[in-house]
Amino acid sequence: MNILTEFPQVTVTSNTIVALDIEVSGQDDKRLHRPTGEFACISICFGGEDVYVLQDQSRLQDLFEYLNPAKYWIMQNAQYDVRHLRRWAFIQDRDIFDTMLVEKILWGGYYNQGEFSLADMVRRYLDIKMDKSVRDRFAYGEAMDEQMLRYAATDAYLTYQVHDAQQKEIADRQYDMAVYWKVDLPAMWSLLDFKPVHVNVPGWLQLTEKFDELGADLEDKLGINVASPKQVKDFILSEYRKDIKDTKAETLNAMSAKYP
Repeated sequence: MNILTEFPQVTVTSNTIVALDIEVSGQDDKRLHRPTGEFACISICFGGEDVYVLQDQSRLQDLFEYLNPAKYWIMQNAQYDVRHLRRWAFIQDRDIFDTMLVEKILWGGYYNQGEFSLADMVRRYLDIKMDKSVRDRFAYGEAMDEQMLRYAATDAYLTYQVHDAQQKEIADRQYDMAVYWKVDLPAMWSLLDFKPVHVNVPGWLQLTEKFDELGADLEDKLGINVASPKQVKDFILSEYRKDIKDTKAETLNAMSAKYP
């Protein structure tokens, strides 16, 4: 494996397949669902021995525009990488071969512990044991050195090889991957595009307390559990000789006009 710390020089066409992997420094492990940390590098492998490692965050947009014509990008757990990368550059929805999701389609149910990490697949397909100890150095925000550079490049390099092994498995089985391209991948982009909903937690808790008090007061007056649809329906039948289909708010509100 040859590591090049320059912008890739490969001609990218509609037949190009490229593996990408990022490293992020200084992440907060307790907030992984909300991307934190700083860009450390991105590794780019076109399938040969050369792996490009780009550390200049300002070149990311140029990189994605340069790689856009590719047939597809290969990523391991693409949702994680793309969510981070979108913090620093624009990435439009496109075809990505997610080795983790593909592995789950191929072997879901075979592994009891959910062994779908890159290290798991490299061990199974390539008979290589990856040393992931260097990853902690990225987490601690250490300055990039030769060992960290090689670690980052190796991830992209091996991700490409896992992709090749999976493609062979798909071909040997004559497996139809429509479920990935038509369901799993579009779902990933939908999740990435989803805008979070902000909840007023103190207000929500106050409402809960208010409704608990109201419910307890009604139970004292009526002698039934007002949270039980059956008891409410039975009460209305006995009091008003009316059988209702449900105890939804709109049903009870309609009755209140006739029976205040």
